[in-house]
Amino acid sequence: MKIIDTIKFIFIIFLLLGSIAIMVWIKKKFNINEKIGWYYKPVNNLHKWLERSFLIVWFAFIMVGLTLGISVKSYFLFIFLLVFAGLRAFMEWKYEVETKRYYLSLINVIQVLIILIILL
Repeated sequence: MKIIDTIKFIFIIFLLLGSIAIMVWIKKKFNINEKIGWYYKPVNNLHKWLERSFLIVWFAFIMVGLTLGISVKSYFLFIFLLVFAGLRAFMEWKYEVETKRYYLSLINVIQVLIILIILL
């Protein structure tokens, strides 16, 4: 492992820990209720179907790429996560503004964007 890769890895670990601390602070500051369980409940049917469709397209992209022997770069995963988290933040902002949960989703978008920039 090169020294640059080690520095990137350490920076990403600190970024993840920092984003967890910021999320805890935002939850307390804005009194955002924690959803119980691991299952994320979409804000409406449109959101549910957009996320499901996006997942199906993503898996199809991966399967076609692997079947054709096309190298799927690791940063494609972060691009997928960026668009996925962005869609979630937008839908929460558009349809559930009063819950302020979109603040947490925006932190995820920023976090994934920074990791993508580091990996490129």
